Amino acid sequence: MAKPLKYTADGIPKNWDGRDWQTYKWAMKTVFQEKKLTEIVGGSIVKSGLSTAEKKEEFDGKQTQIMRMVGTSVPPDTLHQIRDKTTGTE
Repeated sequence: MAKPLKYTADGIPKNWDGRDWQTYKWAMKTVFQEKKLTEIVGGSIVKSGLSTAEKKEEFDGKQTQIMRMVGTSVPPDTLHQIRDKTTGTE
């Protein structure tokens, strides 16, 4: 049996090591829902579709939040593989 995932106070998995993908995916989806980020994560809202500078700035902030959430949920060796991504949805 795999070791259970550990979570931050925000519910984000800590140091996910590639095992138990279904649990990790479920945990991240629920955190994205709570933070109202699912439309950005799912790609139904994209920056190019926004019309105001204020909305684009808000979108950039949410992309940064997604990048931080994903980056802090994986161990350092995995982070080195994904840290060059410029958005949280790549």
